[in-house]
Amino acid sequence: MSKALEILKSYAPATVAEENVLNDILDRLGRRTLDADAAVEQIIERLDWPLDRAAAEVDAYLE
Repeated sequence: MSKALEILKSYAPATVAEENVLNDILDRLGRRTLDADAAVEQIIERLDWPLDRAAAEVDAYLE
């Protein structure tokens, strides 16, 4: 299991509202309108998630 997935397993699943915001950010990352660092910053700002969880979400998406 990747390090990112190990980190994510330690958190409760995202709510539907959080999932919608996360999907929007990751979609923009996939379309290259955001880079990985900006995506992490957006997750932290919009979802108020800790850095390790935000970075793990981005890393898992990019794997």
